[in-house]
Amino acid sequence: MTCNDIAYKQIANKLEMRKKCTTRIMALAFVACAALASCKKDNEDPVLPEPSVDNVEVGIGNNEIGIIGRDFHFEMDVLAGERIGTVQVRIVQRMGEVYEKAWGFEVTWEQ
Repeated sequence: MTCNDIAYKQIANKLEMRKKCTTRIMALAFVACAALASCKKDNEDPVLPEPSVDNVEVGIGNNEIGIIGRDFHFEMDVLAGERIGTVQVRIVQRMGEVYEKAWGFEVTWEQ
């Protein structure tokens, strides 16, 4: 066996050791990434916004007045946190006021 053969075997052994070491490090890194990724709870419920009603407009130009015999404007923005069971609009006469006859209006949307 010559010096070159011995040197070649030493280099080959070092390369084999490095290859094994690199393989082990890569395997360990993969396992660590997989473990960290699996720690997150997949079944967490999302945080839903609070239900709200904004930008309510009543009457022409948002003057909050309904005029007999004229169109009536009503608009609002509704934000549902999850689901809305029922949307209902009721128009009733004021208590303590005198009217020619009793009247009211109600419309309901079931969802």
